[in-house]
Amino acid sequence: MMRSLRTVLTAVAATALLSACTVTFTPGDVGVNVRAGVVATVGSPRVDARWPVTVPPGARVADVQARGDRLRYDLIGSAGVRAVYDRLHAELAAAGWRRTDLDVKRREIEADYRRGGLELEAEVAERGRDRVRVTLERDD
Repeated sequence: MMRSLRTVLTAVAATALLSACTVTFTPGDVGVNVRAGVVATVGSPRVDARWPVTVPPGARVADVQARGDRLRYDLIGSAGVRAVYDRLHAELAAAGWRRTDLDVKRREIEADYRRGGLELEAEVAERGRDRVRVTLERDD
């Protein structure tokens, strides 16, 4: 009995600690710039509530800038440009975006998407060792 109570109390304390360390990132129309810190962690539903993109396994998000219809963030510890783009493409396609153009370079991938009357530009670029920058921009 005492051991199970200790386990429950430990779990409650761990949950409270994790909740205190969680950063909720929900920008409005005002520009948001978060530097030198993790904004989202693996398992977070989205990098930003307005965009259908999640954090890849084994990566963390830093240096997030969101302003209006533009989102830019860096992934640290990601699997590289191609893997990040492939995941991004799958998430955009699942959200109803259709790719209309694709430009693949050695360290950068650019793609255009459409959904109804909306357009979206996506860019995934290498930003140094173990760092990939993702930029998404919608045009209503």
